[in-house]
Amino acid sequence: MVAFIVIGVLLAVADGDGPLRWTAATSAAVAASASGQVQADSVPVSSAIGNYSANATACHGKVSCVTSLDRRVAAALDTFAGQLRAIPMPAGQATSADATLAASVSRTASIFARLGAATSASQYVSLADSSNLQQSLDQVNQDYTNLGDALNSYS
Repeated sequence: MVAFIVIGVLLAVADGDGPLRWTAATSAAVAASASGQVQADSVPVSSAIGNYSANATACHGKVSCVTSLDRRVAAALDTFAGQLRAIPMPAGQATSADATLAASVSRTASIFARLGAATSASQYVSLADSSNLQQSLDQVNQDYTNLGDALNSYS
């Protein structure tokens, strides 16, 4: 049995780019798996943010309703950030893009959590005005796109 393993290794080395082809194929498979997992894990976040405006309107200005909504969005974002950190990524650019996205998702979750802790309308407005929430959401979107691009580069 040892002889067959040695012969296999020798043939792979003699092939020249055999190990490189295997590494590229493995990276592509890991990237494809990671891409699918990121997309699946992002669905609750996309839904929470996509429905935010309609849900906030349905609160009819009740601070407790809006802050509850903010806490739910923060929880969805926190969950997504944790899931991102647990997804195996191929070595290289995707690993960096994944870490960047997880960090921007965590920062945005923190903004929603602060909004969710407001106890009055004036406090809520003050927090909202100073939060740069739209900029943070735009950064999450850009980082998500960058991760997708990095994962697609392996295919």
